[in-house]
Amino acid sequence: MKPTHIAAQFPALIKPGRLFFALSAAFFIAGLLWVIAGSPVSISIHPFGWNVFFVNYTFIGNGIMPLALALIMYRFFSRKQQAIVIGLACCTTLMLVQLVKNMGSPGPLSWHSEPLQNIIFDGDMLSPTSLLAASSYSAVAFSLATSLAIYTKSSLKQILFFAGAVLLAFSRIYLTQDALPGILMGMLLGTGSTVAAFLFIRNYSGLHFRSKINIKPVARESFEWSAYE
Repeated sequence: MKPTHIAAQFPALIKPGRLFFALSAAFFIAGLLWVIAGSPVSISIHPFGWNVFFVNYTFIGNGIMPLALALIMYRFFSRKQQAIVIGLACCTTLMLVQLVKNMGSPGPLSWHSEPLQNIIFDGDMLSPTSLLAASSYSAVAFSLATSLAIYTKSSLKQILFFAGAVLLAFSRIYLTQDALPGILMGMLLGTGSTVAAFLFIRNYSGLHFRSKINIKPVARESFEWSAYE
């Protein structure tokens, strides 16, 4: 399939999840302006209740939960296409994060893992303030949120998916494991990987599963969305 043929699907892909993508774009632009302004983001107050919540909530971004969700959706629910998109997007996101991190690190290729949490604030423990220090947890969170948002037309669900991803990204700053530039890069990688995975499954995999929302080719150069209940 020609690249121009795939590019023609982007408007149809974004339209049902336009609120999610609009919120994501606004968040990315605001964060980028904050980084350009040179204002660091740090949390020096750590109430016990917040500590307990964020220490546990941040685990959503370690990659295990999205893969487990994909397996459950594939095995027990009629969401097989979406399950494959979630799994493929998660794996692709993690690989891209490692590639970006290696680009910003001297020496041979290596696997860069991220600590889970550190609730003792110390500015020296923050990750490098570089876009190449991509946050894998934030990347996985936005990958999962995008995978869920593009399969629903509900504005409320899209807001909740976006808020959940942003909250996990905030947890990485709260736990002093990632800085804002790395979170923005993770967001970009996670969202982009998911869109690419969705288009790949629809156009190249040969898999045609029944899903809540599908792009169906109606002509060589035009596409429309069809909803299934």
